[in-house]
Amino acid sequence: MGSNLGGLAGQQLLRSNDAPEYRNGFLAIICLYAAALVMVALVTALYMFHNRRLAKNVSSATDAESEMQSGAVERRQDWRYEI
Repeated sequence: MGSNLGGLAGQQLLRSNDAPEYRNGFLAIICLYAAALVMVALVTALYMFHNRRLAKNVSSATDAESEMQSGAVERRQDWRYEI
């Protein structure tokens, strides 16, 4: 399935009228890769932020809060976001 999607994107990015250097297509691919890297960096930073907040909440939780939470839904205290 991935190769089929790659073929569709390739037809749109690497057009025959740009041949043989395909400067516009390769520029578009580089821009897409750069945007993907930025998104990965943002998601990684967001996961780190939420993991720190989870660690702080677990360490500062009291017994009363634990009892209140256990009545509604069992929550794993060691759960963290991962990439």
